[in-house]
Amino acid sequence: MSNGYRTLSQHLNDLKKENFSLKLRIYFLEERILQKYEDTSDHVYRTNIELKVEVESLKQELQEKQDLLDKALLSSHNEAELQRRCEERQQEIDHMQELLETKIQLLQEEAELARCEAGRMASLARSSSQTLLEDMKDSPEEEESTQTTSHHPSSHTNRDRYTHGIWSFEPDLNQ
Repeated sequence: MSNGYRTLSQHLNDLKKENFSLKLRIYFLEERILQKYEDTSDHVYRTNIELKVEVESLKQELQEKQDLLDKALLSSHNEAELQRRCEERQQEIDHMQELLETKIQLLQEEAELARCEAGRMASLARSSSQTLLEDMKDSPEEEESTQTTSHHPSSHTNRDRYTHGIWSFEPDLNQ
């Protein structure tokens, strides 16, 4: 039994040594894994921080571009509004110009009609005054009655008043 005991004891010692060496191996492997993990985690942390910084800068750049786009759209909208208002004003100006041209044409036609009427009235007045003058030449009685009333210079005969009224009425047609 002692041989069996030795063998068992030897085998137990061998197992203890193997166990110790396996434990040691596990320890070193864990150390290496931990070291790799720390290197990796540091790298991951650095990368994560760099990515966060880049994300924030990209967000800011995106916001700036969005603001520029909004301003451009607003400017485009304002330009369209100004263009619409300008077209409305131009239409109003064109309409007013048409109205004024029509009014000018009507006033010119009225002026022409007034000139024609004035000419007709002038010719009528001339013919009436010529008729009256002819009547005066034909009627010597009125001359005598006029001579008898001539000592009153302030009194005029009907004929003189009528003739004076006709000649003072005649418009200037050269205007």
